[in-house]
Amino acid sequence: MTSATDFDEYDSYNLSQFSAEELALADPTTGSAELSSPSPYKLYRARRKVLSVSDLIGPLWCEVQFDYGLRQRRWQPLEERPRSFLGANGQAIHVNHALAAENDHILKAGTVIHERLERELRPETIQVQPESELETWALRLIRIISCFADLDTHGLCREMPTFGFMHGQLVSGTIDEVRKQAIPGSYRNRFHLLHITDTKSRTNSSLPSDKDAHPARMQLMIYHRLLTDIMSPSFSWPELWSRVGLDPYAPLRHEFLQQSLHLLPGTYSERLITGQGRDLQCTLDATVQALQTTVKAVKVTSVAPMVKVVYCRQHALAPKSGPQYNAEQLQTIQAEIEIELMKEDGALPELARMIAVDAIKTRYPRAVTNTASDKPHDKNVNPRAFASSPVLQETSVSLSSQTAPDKGPDIIGVKEFYMDQELLDDHLDWILAYWMGVRAPEGVPVENTWRCNRCEYKDGCEWRAAKAREIESQFGIP
Repeated sequence: MTSATDFDEYDSYNLSQFSAEELALADPTTGSAELSSPSPYKLYRARRKVLSVSDLIGPLWCEVQFDYGLRQRRWQPLEERPRSFLGANGQAIHVNHALAAENDHILKAGTVIHERLERELRPETIQVQPESELETWALRLIRIISCFADLDTHGLCREMPTFGFMHGQLVSGTIDEVRKQAIPGSYRNRFHLLHITDTKSRTNSSLPSDKDAHPARMQLMIYHRLLTDIMSPSFSWPELWSRVGLDPYAPLRHEFLQQSLHLLPGTYSERLITGQGRDLQCTLDATVQALQTTVKAVKVTSVAPMVKVVYCRQHALAPKSGPQYNAEQLQTIQAEIEIELMKEDGALPELARMIAVDAIKTRYPRAVTNTASDKPHDKNVNPRAFASSPVLQETSVSLSSQTAPDKGPDIIGVKEFYMDQELLDDHLDWILAYWMGVRAPEGVPVENTWRCNRCEYKDGCEWRAAKAREIESQFGIP
């Protein structure tokens, strides 16, 4: 079982208090009634007209926590975020700042691995500062051209921007790594498939469960669809420019192009400057034409149906000092707590167990726990939160033999799976219903309540309070 200490880049979205049995007695959702207040999209994304891939994936950890993050403006630097904010029900939510600081530190540490990998391909960092929305979109296109140039030259690229329409919404993101592989049997192996890979960092040395890897699966499937669409000659560029309110024939600043063309390596930069570059320096439309020409030159036919997640060990945080307990020891401690609680007059076994489990998780959040109350149960889980289709392949790798510390991050293992269009469409329907205000955010399913342990909003969480009231009512607790 995944312990409360498991962390990757999605672990900023956390939520635990009660055992599975107690929570199973209550509806694990907050309800799906249509909301009367402005939708999250109108409040937080309508101005920029684009949803990020993270916007479509982040809520998978816990929608309630993600919603709190929007309300607290979690995208701001830690010191600029408000210390409290109002939840959906008007209740003041006070943030656990110590835990927020630790979560923020873990997130920043996770980006180090991505930066290190990108520097392997591009040791020199080139800064380009767009001064308008027009230049921002032009820069995205030039970066994509640059990535295809890297694919042509090196056989791989990193940090490839991509964007497109998904269920009527404009979505943008950045693919961690794309590799080019020749198609066996094609004419002299001249034609290629693109293979998408993402790297996730973790603070422990084990692969996540399939349930906890589900956000990464959805993320890569979104990238797969976006990249496939943007490579297609039928991509609707006029619709894109109309949606973002830009004139594709408006001129781009000479200074901007002088900076951005340095992103293109070697002969590609020369070609664009001396040839297509004359047109490129004029408009977005010419930049699109340059992109299409570059894609054809790389001789890519499509994106491979199998995608891959590589999990690496994050060394940024040293474990806190204190006693370490294994699962058997924690089960013993939990049992002793339950026995003591049952000595009270009128004590309920279910309530004693609930309190004991919460005490263990609160006192030993970093211990490797696998107590009886904390094991996953063989129950049907919400298909929106976890795909039923299995991971194609899972490979664990010995840390000592994979990479030396000075040669990059330690690789824990790999998960591979095939693109599933139906599964992705189901996810998009569900998550966009939240963004458009059709339904309220939901808390974590019963089997994932351990995620609460590292949530900075745990103490004031309205969902947890509602579940506690439902359990009290179920057991007749006044």
